[in-house]
Amino acid sequence: MALPVEQAKVKEDPVAISVNEMLKSSSLASPKPCISKVPNYLRQVNEKAYEPQLISIGPYHRGKLHLKAMEERKIGFLQQLVEETMVMNASKYVMKMRELETQARKCYEQPLCLDSDEFVKMLLLDGCFIVQLIRLCLKKDLVNYYTNGYFLALIQDFLLVENQLPFFVIWELFSVIETGVDQGMFIEAVFDMFFHRVPGKGRPKHDLISITSEIKHLLDFTYHHCCHPSSSELEALNETRNFDMNFIRCALELQESGIKFETIEGNSMFDISRQRCEACK
Repeated sequence: MALPVEQAKVKEDPVAISVNEMLKSSSLASPKPCISKVPNYLRQVNEKAYEPQLISIGPYHRGKLHLKAMEERKIGFLQQLVEETMVMNASKYVMKMRELETQARKCYEQPLCLDSDEFVKMLLLDGCFIVQLIRLCLKKDLVNYYTNGYFLALIQDFLLVENQLPFFVIWELFSVIETGVDQGMFIEAVFDMFFHRVPGKGRPKHDLISITSEIKHLLDFTYHHCCHPSSSELEALNETRNFDMNFIRCALELQESGIKFETIEGNSMFDISRQRCEACK
């Protein structure tokens, strides 16, 4: 058992103090951020695959020279938004972003090089840019607004893992701007914005509306949109959990045995059905 004098020495030891402070501030004790940086071992394979080409969204690529032109466009979008909504200035939107700052910061890997004011400004400018595109989707005017593939290049940047804004920030800002539009219409507009950039018809919209609180960012939205089974598909899966998986053959074996495969217009990649051919009956 340590004596009181020895305990006092341990408490005063500078290394002990430093290590204890490190433990208190360790990121391991904090929730895992939902918007992470790409590990270096992946980035080294093809760095351009993770680099936005037109616009920075969020803090990770903010300030890069080749993206500077779009910073002026963001300000222009905010000005357009203020004029369209006939508010005196952007103060109302700034205060909403200020309310969400602490929660939004936790979504990113720390430390961030932005102070409180710069972070709030980033949330506002990036958020308003995305919200304006969503509003154009509501008006069915997006295709006419961006031509020559410009919009598709923007969408590609929106789908980069490091180039994200928390989904709740986009929704909260949208709800302040479009007070008469419910969450269902918001999800439908986001759905339409990515319609031509994801495979298949996607998950049913009513499914996405029911899980809005679970969506982390726009990239995660597209995952739930096209790569996640719908509720009806999950129910069907639960009904077949006792099925012996050893009886399932790979597609190549089935094709070699005479089974033919055809593509159909389905909701997602999980929308699979089978039909016995007339000649085999």
